[in-house]
Formats: sequence, structure tokens, C-alpha cells
Amino acid sequence: MTVIVAHGQRLTQLVDPTPVECALRVDPFSSHGAGAAWTNMGTGTTNWGRSMELGRNRVLLVAIALVFIAVYAWLHLRAAFTLPLPWPDEPDFLWPAIALARDGSLLAPEMNRELHMMWMPPGFMVFTAGWIWLFGFSLELVRALSAALIVTFFCAIVLMLRRHQAPLASTLLCGLFLLDAHFVAAGNVGRMEALLLAVLGLGLWRLSRDDVITGMCVLSITPIIHPNGLYFVLASLLFVVISGLAAQRWRDLRRSELQGSSRISPLEWLSLLVVLACWLSYATYIAFHFDEFTFQIGAQLQRKLERSNDLRTLRLSDYALAVSLTTAFVYGLVQRERGRLILLLSCVAAGSWCCRFIGGEMWYQIFYQVTLLFTSLCLLELGSRVLSRALPNVPKLLLTAGLPLVLLAGLFGTRTLPFPPGLPDRLSFYYMRTAPSGARVDPWEMDQVAAKLRRFGDCRERVVIRVDPPADALFLYERLSDTNLLFSTPPWLLVRAGNKDSRYRVPRWDIFVVHVDRYVFPFARQMRKMAQKAAGIEPGSDEKLLIRNNADSAWYLNERERQTANKCGSEQDSIRNVLEDRGRS
Repeated sequence: MTVIVAHGQRLTQLVDPTPVECALRVDPFSSHGAGAAWTNMGTGTTNWGRSMELGRNRVLLVAIALVFIAVYAWLHLRAAFTLPLPWPDEPDFLWPAIALARDGSLLAPEMNRELHMMWMPPGFMVFTAGWIWLFGFSLELVRALSAALIVTFFCAIVLMLRRHQAPLASTLLCGLFLLDAHFVAAGNVGRMEALLLAVLGLGLWRLSRDDVITGMCVLSITPIIHPNGLYFVLASLLFVVISGLAAQRWRDLRRSELQGSSRISPLEWLSLLVVLACWLSYATYIAFHFDEFTFQIGAQLQRKLERSNDLRTLRLSDYALAVSLTTAFVYGLVQRERGRLILLLSCVAAGSWCCRFIGGEMWYQIFYQVTLLFTSLCLLELGSRVLSRALPNVPKLLLTAGLPLVLLAGLFGTRTLPFPPGLPDRLSFYYMRTAPSGARVDPWEMDQVAAKLRRFGDCRERVVIRVDPPADALFLYERLSDTNLLFSTPPWLLVRAGNKDSRYRVPRWDIFVVHVDRYVFPFARQMRKMAQKAAGIEPGSDEKLLIRNNADSAWYLNERERQTANKCGSEQDSIRNVLEDRGRS
């Protein structure tokens, strides 16, 4: 028996397929009506009942995805500025984006006008600059962009899994991972991980559609966003080579070239041109500043290698993960065309797992969660196929529901996933937990501090203000961007390392503002003491108190009087006017 199955506009011929394969080969997301129908060429009949059922399944999957997206949006709002706290990395990566949107250059005066290169590629900064240029700057809007990017990753993976053996169970599994604290935190911080995952998801979606050129073009942008993207490029390239050899697609491609036909569509040409332009631009910029590039990347690599994990740190769960990935990879390799989805997921999961061993960064743990997600999807697909063949007499509903329940029990039991009834109160990320919305940042408090600093915006020369914690400078800049004030922020990476290299020198501060509150992440306590010492401020003393909002939050201010007097003139009477009319509530 031969069955012809419709995949959008393509036809695939199967030899003696099972009924399960017939059902799986129908694309529920096809644009042809409520769902593509499979036709038995021997009888000419069309299973329209099956088509209607697939249409209902598609609506159900979309509804489930929307529910998880709504819950994720609620968690994002609850996390506010407490999960995570305003992070010191954010000004490091957002000042260049602000400078590009404001001045047309990534050289941010807030950091160092002479610093042409950073230890991170500029992809995230350029992308965020476009967002800031369109909607203006606020840290809340930037974090909302990160949340939208995480949702994009979720939607792309759900679309990729439309041919999964158990699409309903796989969508539920992806949704539960979406509610994990790592994904909530990554979608609530101005860093590169959210953009990297969104691009990864879109690239994998195109690869799953057999659009190799567009998929690889999208994935090849990831190293410009974050160096960890290189792992995903190599993993995807491995999948393309193996799947192409297994299906003899390279021979077919060569034959089409000899016959003079072209398979490159306008979208693929556009993808190639965009990727080529991105890499040529970045390579040209590196060539003009090669010494700085080698210095920055060298310092970053040295720091990562000093903090990297080796095989001695592997736990029992890591060995179980390695066995699971190896099994899925071998199964996908043996099954060839039928195992392409498992092969793709296992290759990318292995690439994502490599990020765990580099640097020991807390933010890289989200890639470990991605590894667990893709491995779970592989096991779900593999288990469904094996059990459906080994136990043909067992009702399909029992297998479809039983296997995901066992998998979820293991994920909940090992606390890999948060138990939904405990959300959001039990959601925590590296000692940080959700709190009432706005608990960390009081808009009234920020408005009061900004109002007291605004009078220095009209000085003859630009007044330089240093703020600690560094991320609080972003809230003040949001309110004082129309003034001539300059917020000076030393790169957090070098502050923690105690680096005093002249290439990281920032503008000398005239005014030092210190915000003291109870929301301090553990490893930053020593950094806060260093900042208070540099500012000449003793918390608890009212001598240099600027404003006290409540028992948990106080702002202190110190100045270099001679510098401010020269810049602002004697009529300003230095900073004393600000301190004398300080407000309390």
C-alpha cells in the first residue's frame, strides 16, 4: 500500500505506513483548510473526519499555548524589579544601546568614549537600540522586550513540535518549562540570553521545516549576540550534515545543480545577504580595533576558564542526562527520516549543555534548562514511538497520558520544574524571590531623587554623577535624559575583578549618589561597601542624607565641592542647597 501525504505544498511518499504514521504525517498547522487530509490513492477516499479532528486539535494547542503565555506575563509582572533585582550587568549592556539610539554610536560616554570594543559582541546592543529608538528608554520597557523574546522562543518551539508524536503533551511540557524561574528571570533582565533563545527558536523552527538555508542563516547570527551561540551553530551544522548524508540529500542537490535548477528562494537569498552583511560589518570593525578586541576577548576567556567546571563536577543526574542524549541521538541516526526531529533536538541539547561548563555564570543556567527541555522532548517522542510499537494492544490514550505523567513526576520530584500551585510565591532565582509589584523600585522615591539632581542639569559644564548600585542610574537617567547630566558607570565586570587598567577608565565623578536598601544580592555586599568607601559615605549617618523613603530605603549624596563649584558657579552654592531641602516621609 502506498500513501501520499500532504505537507503544505509538498508530497511525501511512504511505504507501508502504520496508522499512527499516517496521523503523524498530517500537518495540523497547514494552511489548507482546517488541516491537511491524507488520501488513500488506492480508493480515492479522503478522511475528512480526521481533518476536522486535527483542526480541533490545532485550536486546542493554540489555546493551551495562550494560557501559558498569559500565566508567564502575570509572573513577569509579579517579578517586577525583584526577580531579578536591577542587575549590574544591565547598565554595561544598555548604555551602548542608549548611545546608539541617541547619538548613533555604540561608544557610550557613560562608560568610556575611548573603549571601542566590549567583551561581548554588539548584537544585543544594536537590537535593543532599535527598540529604544522606537519606544524611548525605560528599564521596564527593556525588560518587557526580554519577556517578549522568551515568549517568541516558546512559540517557535511549539510550532517546531507540530509533528511530534504527542503534540499535546509536548506543548504542556514546554509551557511548564516556560514558567520555570530561569525563564522568568531571563525574560526580566536586560541581557543577551532572551534574544539568543528567540533567534535559536526561530532557526530551529526553520530547520524542522527542511528550510536548511534560512535556518542556518538565522542560527549563524547567534554568535554576534553572545559567544555561546557558537555551540548552537556547531550543533545545528552537525545535524544538517548527518541528516543530509542519511537521506542522500546532497546527491539530490548535486543532481539538481547539474540539471540547471535552483532551489534558493528569495527568502533564502535575503537571509544570506543579511547574515553576510552582519558578519562583514562586525569583522571590519574588529579589523580596525584588533588590539582592543584581542585584549577584551582574552580577558573574558581567562576569566571564564578560571571559573569553568570540568568533568569532575558532574553529578549523577548529569550522567543520566548524557545517557539519555546519547540514546536519543543514536535513535535519530538509525531512524533517518523518521528520526529527524529527535536528531535535531538531541544535537541542540548537547550544544546547549556545553554552556554549563563555561564560566560558571548564574545566567548560563538557563541553557541547562533548555538542555533538560529538549532532552525531555526527545524522551517523550522516543518513548511514544517505542511503546506504541511494543504494546500495540494498549489504548493509545493510556500511552499518551501515562508517559508524560511519569516524565513530569520526575521533573517535579527533582525540582527541575516548579509545581504550578506554588507560583509565584515559591519562585526563586539565586536567593531572589518575587515580591509585591514595585517593591524594589518606588516611582515616587525615584522622582524625588531626580528632582533634587535636576538643578545640576543647567550648569555651564557637564556634571558627572556616579550611582551605586549601578543599575539605579538607569532609573534616574529615564527621568533626567533631557538634562546635561552624565551618569558615569564603570563596567561591573572589571569592578568585581578589581581591574584598574586605564583602558577601562571612566569619567571622574563630581557627585556620588548611594542608594542603601534591604534588596542586596549576597555577592554584592562587599562591592557596596567599596562604593560607600569611595564615596565617603557612612550609611546610618544623616550628614549626607539626601532622602529617606522608609526604614528600608535611603539615598546619600557626596560631592567634590571644588569641581561642582567650577562647573556650576558660586550661585549654585555647591550641593548644600540640595542637602538642606532634603525631604523625608
